[in-house]
This record gives sequence, C-alpha cells and structure tokens, in this order.
Amino acid sequence: MIYESLSFLSTEIQIFLARKGNLSSEEGLIGLSHVVYEQGKLAIEKDTLGAAVINIEEERTNRPSLPRAVKQADNSIAYQNPVIDLNLSVLFVANFSDYTQALKAISNVIGFFQSNSVFAPDTFPALDARIGKLVCELQSLELEQLSYLWGTLGYSYMPSVLYRVRLVTIEENTILSGGAAVSGLAVDAGGA
Repeated sequence: MIYESLSFLSTEIQIFLARKGNLSSEEGLIGLSHVVYEQGKLAIEKDTLGAAVINIEEERTNRPSLPRAVKQADNSIAYQNPVIDLNLSVLFVANFSDYTQALKAISNVIGFFQSNSVFAPDTFPALDARIGKLVCELQSLELEQLSYLWGTLGYSYMPSVLYRVRLVTIEENTILSGGAAVSGLAVDAGGA
C-alpha cells in the first residue's frame, strides 16, 4: 500500500500542476524516486519533482494487540493479526536548473496539499479502496534538522518540502486460525 498511496498522490499532484499550467513542463513532472544514488549523484531527473519516502513509522495509538475475528463468506470465523497503520515521511524535491521554477514547483506542491489534505475513496475514486484514508500534514524542520537531513542524504540542500502521510494501512489477510461461527446457545439446567 505504500507504493499505491504514493503513486496516487503523485498522479493527483501531476493533475493539479497541469491545471495550474504555470510550469514549463507538465508531462512527467513528478515521479517517485530516490533522492540520491549510492554514488552520490542526484537521482531526481532534471526539471522535475521527486517524491521520496525518507521514513516509515507505525501508528500505534489505535492498534489492538490481539488478533481480530473476521466473518467469512461461508459464515465461519477467521482470526487475523491486526492491520498495521503507517505514517510516511515523504520529501518532495524540486530539481530545476532555473531556481525560480524550483520555488514555483515547491509552492505548487504546498498549494496542492493545502487544498487537499485528506484523501478518501469516496471523494477521490482513483484512491485504492483498501487504503481507506490518507491525511497529509506539512512537517516543518528547524534549520539544524534540515541540515542533518540533507547531510544524511549525502547531497547539498535543494528546494524541498516534507509531508507526513498518515494512515497507510498494511493488511495481508493471512488467516491465523478459524472455526465455525456460533449460531446459538443452549443452556443445560442439569435436570433430568
């Protein structure tokens, strides 16, 4: 679901940028990418935006610890581990030869998320129904944190913005055990 979530967001940003029409290149303007290759070379193509996952965290606030019972089509019960909800830290980087174009691109990404911060299949039919809902929040980094991030990535700072994408759900539907559903109760009063 990580790929599906980011692919959806990239496509929606692409549509938003095409509607804005104030960037020089609309086709293939944003892509999922590493920020930097192992050799230290920038991985984001020239005159494009790159979206890269830089951290994955488990959302533990609502996670039950016990397996859950799921009713099957044949009315039997199957037990499955709880789903895992993830928070993704996604860095959007503008690699434009013209610095002003890079700033416009980052401004447009921020504008996109300002106008659309919550994504659900009922309002965005292109979103995979298994995802449920995505909530996107701007993450503000202090100058030291920003310097550390780019140092860790192994590259000089480029115009960029960091968003947290909340509640990407991972569910494999692996059945742990199963049994027949309870269809009624019988009470034995012990009398004969």
